[in-house]
Amino acid sequence: MIIYADGCGGRFGNQLLRFLHWTAWARQLGGAVTVLDVPFWPYGALFNRWKRRPGCAYPHRLRDYSADLAGYLQSFMPARWRERANGSLQRVSARLARRAQSLGLDVVDLPAETKLNLEDADFVDRARNSRHLVCLGWEFACWDWLERHQAAVRQIFAPARAPMAAANAYVRDLRRQYDVLVGLFVRRTDYRTFFDGRFYYSWECYGRWAREAVQMFPGQRVGIVVTGDEFIPSEPFAGTPVSPASGSVNRGGHWFASFLELSLCDLIVGPTSTFAGCAAFLGNVPWLPLRDAGQTLDARQVMRRHLFEAAQDPLLRLSIR
Repeated sequence: MIIYADGCGGRFGNQLLRFLHWTAWARQLGGAVTVLDVPFWPYGALFNRWKRRPGCAYPHRLRDYSADLAGYLQSFMPARWRERANGSLQRVSARLARRAQSLGLDVVDLPAETKLNLEDADFVDRARNSRHLVCLGWEFACWDWLERHQAAVRQIFAPARAPMAAANAYVRDLRRQYDVLVGLFVRRTDYRTFFDGRFYYSWECYGRWAREAVQMFPGQRVGIVVTGDEFIPSEPFAGTPVSPASGSVNRGGHWFASFLELSLCDLIVGPTSTFAGCAAFLGNVPWLPLRDAGQTLDARQVMRRHLFEAAQDPLLRLSIR
């Protein structure tokens, strides 16, 4: 068993991307090694499989019910406490694992800004031969294996029925009015400082991009589903067929509703972010990344392999890695 005990405090998008990689890796090994993903516990109830198995172990075995119990107990906490409690659990687990190394516990402690390719033969052998291998850090990835197993991984991460039904109903209503739906993802709060504000764009930029997105589909009725981490002002989008996602601040819904509605659009437009990238992956829809404030949208900028193209791009992989 691999126990992924510390995901370096990342939120939903970062932890989802990690678990996608771990799941693809376990599938490639034919289930010979189970991966237990502790950092994903706060989000397990959002997905069918992990709602039933909140310990987030794949593939699941009888011994993993103790982890399920711990994940289940955590699910009773209010959502605003759940991430904090899990973050504390990760930090404590990491400290204990480091101390237990002297007693023979096998630990991979990945330093910040360091990558570990899970496809590496030495790592695979180590995982197969360790009774319990504890992994700490963020950038554990197997991009080739994730792309190879992506269809199965999407099924494993099928959203829970209730939020998916609500998202489908919302998008179905919009499709009665429009031929094409473009999901516009706005990221502003923490992007003021993320890489010195490199991907922090004004509302005027997002309004211009919404109009350009409409122009990318001449002769078709185009609707824009917009969501983000701030209240969406109407002025920059005046005259544009914009509908705030049901999970947007404007509508007061849960952010996961916005994630699902983005994944149900025909194209996602947004800055480099694991939230937008994972929505494109789970919905298997193209992604047009916003690289700088002066960008003019063009069909040639669309990435049809979403996450996989982003991971190979020198700019986009600042967050998609």
